[in-house]
Amino acid sequence: MDRLSDAERGFREICGHLVGLSCSHCVATDHSAPGYFIISGFLVSINEDWYIATASHVLEEVDSLLRTQSNRTYSFRIVDHFGPSASHTLSIPFDYQGADRYRTDYEATGADFGLIKISDFYRNQMRANPQTPIDQESWGYEMDFEPTAYLTLGIPHEAVASVGESVDGRCTINSRKFEVVGLRVSRILQPPPEILNKDYPTFWAELSETPELSSIKGMSGCPILAFGKTASGNVKYEVTAVQSGWYHRRKPRIIFGSDFRSVMQDAKCHLVQRLS
Repeated sequence: MDRLSDAERGFREICGHLVGLSCSHCVATDHSAPGYFIISGFLVSINEDWYIATASHVLEEVDSLLRTQSNRTYSFRIVDHFGPSASHTLSIPFDYQGADRYRTDYEATGADFGLIKISDFYRNQMRANPQTPIDQESWGYEMDFEPTAYLTLGIPHEAVASVGESVDGRCTINSRKFEVVGLRVSRILQPPPEILNKDYPTFWAELSETPELSSIKGMSGCPILAFGKTASGNVKYEVTAVQSGWYHRRKPRIIFGSDFRSVMQDAKCHLVQRLS
């Protein structure tokens, strides 16, 4: 049996946290003008509840689409087959509009973070592809290693392709394939002078050349991961930030994301206050 390298084993484990949310939509009356998008995200837990974590501005764009184009019908699905233990590639129909959601006001605070709650009904359906949420034991404490490498991991729009159409009753279903893309980034402590810094704790990094991708659009909301070794020599990784945006009209290109531990602490406080 072939042995996996530390990098391969780590990548497989990381993919066990990833969850996407796809949406097919069309004009309700005649099913014309079909559209599709998928949100990059990952699974987290707060007080035993599960959530899809992503960027606030991504959820704002989705909510704006639902609000301004109410003449369309929307079919959301949880995509949870990225992990090594996945037993199937079927996605799960999901009631996005009925789900509890949390969004930061990123323009006012600089924090760009959102959560979509996954109820027990959907958690039970996800058991066949056992994705693992990043729990408070992971995000609630400081790193116990010095990061030596960083990776952003998500689904860029360019990695989504149509594989054909099928008809179910009166609806035309557009099947899609997509792939998870990992990009190495180099952390910088401050943004370049021409880029305004943010008041909220923010991760800044330079993005190396991506010859197979002209754009990383679609990766907002994906995790930015830190890798390193503990004092005992064990290879370890943690989510350090949630990707928010990038500056692509300069070289080297700059990406940035909200500090993961900070946004999770803030979200927990908000959710606890809302329930009390």
